[in-house]
Order: sequence, then structure tokens, then C-alpha cells
Amino acid sequence: MFGKKQCFLKVCIIDKKKRRQGIGTEMLNKLIQRIRKKNLGISLIHYGDSVPNFWQPGVDKRHTDLYFFLKKNNFREGGVRNNLIANVKKINREPKSEFNGFNFKRVQSKDYKRLNTFIKNEFPFGTWASEANLSLLNSPPTTFVAKNQKSEIVGWASHSQFFPGSFGPTCVKQELRSSGIGTELLYWCIWDMNKSGIDKSTIIWVEGDTIKFYSKTVDAYIGETFIIMRKKI
Repeated sequence: MFGKKQCFLKVCIIDKKKRRQGIGTEMLNKLIQRIRKKNLGISLIHYGDSVPNFWQPGVDKRHTDLYFFLKKNNFREGGVRNNLIANVKKINREPKSEFNGFNFKRVQSKDYKRLNTFIKNEFPFGTWASEANLSLLNSPPTTFVAKNQKSEIVGWASHSQFFPGSFGPTCVKQELRSSGIGTELLYWCIWDMNKSGIDKSTIIWVEGDTIKFYSKTVDAYIGETFIIMRKKI
């Protein structure tokens, strides 16, 4: 559950032999009834993009039966999200330990608390802190941070917390964006994937003009496209 007025349906699967018999609709209706009975003020249900550890950022367009099942049950489209694919082995650019007065390195255990605070301060209404924390469970942790000359964290990038080769979330302090910090953090993650024997990176949950950045920087291309599906309850 995210916030006070939204909830998420992570997955819905019906045996192929049992489909089109009303089973899925009945389960969905019972779920919504339970949500209403809890009287939590929830007014919107999303499909798929249950954060922080989501499976998919929406409805995969290839899952045609699922798409029309949700449409039949009054889910509405709210835009699209994309997963981008980058060939890790073709990216030979070495990451820099220092760039424009900023230092880059793998996050250390002493930085965990500061990283969490930085993300929450920069993105107070999101779940990126929880998502980044999943990367800290890897050994070694698969998050890289950028620090200024005062050793303050000004940006971060995480990879492989959802599955090997997944990239994101990542972001840089508002006033420092477009300064090349995010690009350097991306290259650090790609370098780390390469060292770990990962051939392909999936850059998850990409929207809008950000697609152009990844295409230009690491020759990423659009892989899966997901439809955002929501329903008022």
C-alpha cells in the first residue's frame, strides 16, 4: 500500500482452462469489497506497479487477456512506461572516480543512513529509498554514490536489486542535474554489471524524454512497454 488513498494489485493469474468463467472478476470484486470494509479512505487501485519491490511497472502489452480483463472491470489507462535494454558488453567507457569536483564510489555501510536520508529529503513522496535499500542487501551492495567536496551525498544510482542487470532508481540533487553526475553514476553501474558477468541491463520504469538520455548515453532501446492501469473504488 502506498500513501493513504491508493492500493496495488500486484498480480492476477487464472489457469488457462478456467478463464472466461468469471473467476477473476469474482476475486477482484471480493478484494475491492475488503478494501472498502477496512474504511481506510482508499479511492484508487493500481495494477502491477506495487512498490518498492514490483514485478512490472504496469500491464505488459503482450498480455492481451489481462489487458482486456482489466478493461472489462473498469480499469482505465493512465499512460505508458517502458523498460529499456542496453548491451553491457558493448559499453567500454570506464567510469571516473572524480569528475568536476565530485567523487564517485560504491556506497559503504557508513553511508547507508545518509543515503536513506538524502533520498527521502529529495523525494519525500516516493518509495525510492525503500527500493535503493534493496540493493544494500547484495554483497557487495550494488549502489554507487556521488559526493561533493564536503563528502555530502548529491546523487546515487542502484542496480540489480530487483533482478541481475536491472537499473534504477537513480537521481541527482535538483540543482546539480544536467551536470554529468547522473551519467557518471550510470557508467559506474554498467561497469559493475560487466565485472559481475551481466551481459544485458534492463533500465526499468522509464517515461518521457528520459528515454532519449539512455538511448544517447548507452545506446539503450525500448524493450517492453507497459500500460498504466488504474481503477476508482
